[in-house]
Amino acid sequence: MSELRAFGRYLAVATVIGAVTVGLREGLGAMMSSLPGHYAWSMILAYGVGVLLSYWAQGRLTFGALGHRPSGQGLRAFFSVALLSAVLTALLAYALRYGLLIERKLPMLAAPLAFASAALLVAPVSFLLGRGLVFGQPAQPAARGGAGDGPWCWGGGRPRPIGFLPCACA
Repeated sequence: MSELRAFGRYLAVATVIGAVTVGLREGLGAMMSSLPGHYAWSMILAYGVGVLLSYWAQGRLTFGALGHRPSGQGLRAFFSVALLSAVLTALLAYALRYGLLIERKLPMLAAPLAFASAALLVAPVSFLLGRGLVFGQPAQPAARGGAGDGPWCWGGGRPRPIGFLPCACA
C-alpha cells in the first residue's frame, strides 16, 4: 500500500474512532453529571477507550498488511504516541487560536477551528510515529512471557484475554 493511501486510511479510521470517542464522552458526561469532576472523568475514560479502539482499528485496518500483531508492548507504545499527539495538538491549537488571533476574528468558531486544524497538522507526525514505532515491525513476545504467549496474553503461556478482546494464545 502506498504511503499516501495508508495515510488516507489512517485519517479515515482516526476520524471514525474520534467521532465514537466524542459520542462516548458525551454519553459518559450525561450519565456522570451528578459526580464532582464529571467532565474530567468522562474525558479520561472516553480517551482511554478511544486509544484502545484506535490501536485495534489502526493495527487491523491501516497497518495489518505490515504483519502487525496486537501486544501489550505495542499498546504501550501506541498509548505513548497518542499521548504525545494529544499534547502536540493541544499546544498547536492554543497557538493557532490565540497566536493567529482567530479568537478575535471568529469568536464562535475559534475553538473548533483551531482544534481541527491542529489535529490535521499533527496527524502526519502521529502517522509516521505510529508506523515506525508501533506498527512497523511485527510485535515480539514479551520477555517475561513464554513461547506460548500470543497477542493480548501475558505470562507463562496461559491464555488471559484483556477485556472483550479475544486471546489467540496457543
